[in-house]
Amino acid sequence: MHLVIFGLLAMLADSDSDAAGTAFGIFAGLWAIWAIVCLGLLILGIVINWRIAEQAGFQGIASLLMLIPLVNLVVMLYFAFSEWPVTRALREARAAGGGASLQPRM
Repeated sequence: MHLVIFGLLAMLADSDSDAAGTAFGIFAGLWAIWAIVCLGLLILGIVINWRIAEQAGFQGIASLLMLIPLVNLVVMLYFAFSEWPVTRALREARAAGGGASLQPRM
């Protein structure tokens, strides 16, 4: 796809017309919009993973590991199959006798 776009731009750039400049401007504008959308989605993903990690009782900074390929799979598996600090604290509080006030409301 990128080769097609660059090929079209190269053909248009060879011709000395206003159409070449217009086409280049349109493609540059679309690329800039796409880059802004991708950056926004990346930031949104980091915020979402940060909140999930904090609500599970882990440090939020661990969510930055989700940006590293293959490491993100290991982190997800760890989050999924390890005992969360929140559930550990709840279990210990219930065992200590304070469990009546920590029951989830339905």
